[in-house]
Amino acid sequence: MDIPQDQSLWVKHRWLLIIVVLFGVLAATAFAMSDMLMPSRQQSSGVTIAKVKAQPFSKVISAYGELRPQQQRTLIGRSAGTVMEIRKRPGEQVNTDSIVLVLSNPEVDSAVQKAQLDLQKAEAELAALRSDLLDQRLSLDNERRLLEAEISTKRAELEAQEELARNAIVSKLDLRKAQMQLRQLEIKLELATKRVESAETALAAKLSSGELQVQQARYLLEISREKQDALNVRAGMQGVLESQESSLALGQWIAQGTSLGIVSSNDSLFAELNVNAADASSVQLGMPVTLSVRGHRVTGEVMRVAPNASQNQVQVDVALQNELPKVARSNIDVRGDIAIVRRDNAHVLPRPAHYREGDPLMLYQHQQGDQYSVVEVPVLEASKDYIQLADSVAVGTEFVLSDPANWERASIIQL
Repeated sequence: MDIPQDQSLWVKHRWLLIIVVLFGVLAATAFAMSDMLMPSRQQSSGVTIAKVKAQPFSKVISAYGELRPQQQRTLIGRSAGTVMEIRKRPGEQVNTDSIVLVLSNPEVDSAVQKAQLDLQKAEAELAALRSDLLDQRLSLDNERRLLEAEISTKRAELEAQEELARNAIVSKLDLRKAQMQLRQLEIKLELATKRVESAETALAAKLSSGELQVQQARYLLEISREKQDALNVRAGMQGVLESQESSLALGQWIAQGTSLGIVSSNDSLFAELNVNAADASSVQLGMPVTLSVRGHRVTGEVMRVAPNASQNQVQVDVALQNELPKVARSNIDVRGDIAIVRRDNAHVLPRPAHYREGDPLMLYQHQQGDQYSVVEVPVLEASKDYIQLADSVAVGTEFVLSDPANWERASIIQL
């Protein structure tokens, strides 16, 4: 037999349970909503906060290279010979006339003596030719003068015969003969004059040929003497003997055209930097450069950018603007910072560690009290240590430099 149960108590407890559950759900939802609307509280320890400042800003490209001399000269053996003396060694100061090496070559000395004799012979032949030509000129000129005198006499005789012919003392035939004789003399004078003129041209040509022989002999003597003088290998410029042929030794035979060393001037050095090809397009002539030369700071400016790259490097030459330190030498290593961007009064912020150039920069910006909201910061340029912001970002604006991703990109935080 079933015992009847009281259903009213169960119904009463069931509705109470439902009310309790609904109240719990509503309370949890309200708590979650309030947590989303309220700022996320963060510990301020370990957080880097910085303010925007107005200060100079520069973006540099760093490169490495060497100091090079603008003036450099290679010593070439212009005459073959045997090394007799080595008067200068690398590192020694030299001037234009300093003798670095002394060579000896008997053939060169003999060539000078032969050239001297050839010149003396040519000069003697020229002197004899001038004497002969003078005699020929005088002979022709004398012949012409004699004809002129004879013509003058014949003209006087003809005038007398013409007077006698008018008085019928001399026949017309004799008068005609006298006229013909005068005409013959005049023709001879014309021919003699032409011979003199022709002889002048021929004599001048012969004289020019003789003078040319002398000039040629003198030129060959000068060349021989230059070869003899080249046995004394001179520095040719003021500076330092930078290097010398390592195998050079006394008694060694030096062939003509052999490179014997290099002389350079440390008074006119420039920096030769190798810039990464990807950065070279940003480098322009006249850009300021700061060089580090063995710990000393030297300023300069870009004076040349090579048009082509070699092994992914572009050569950039830098003219130095102030005096070099005493440690500066040709071919020593230097480091250069090329300022490709420079602003005298820029809005600057320390560069956040997470920022990658070209990507948008999100930072927490101070709003009021201890609240910071995430914003996109307008970055114009970025250097190794700083970023330049747009002028619309006021000086004194405060930012948290930490990455917002560290706080799950909450839109507002409270420090």
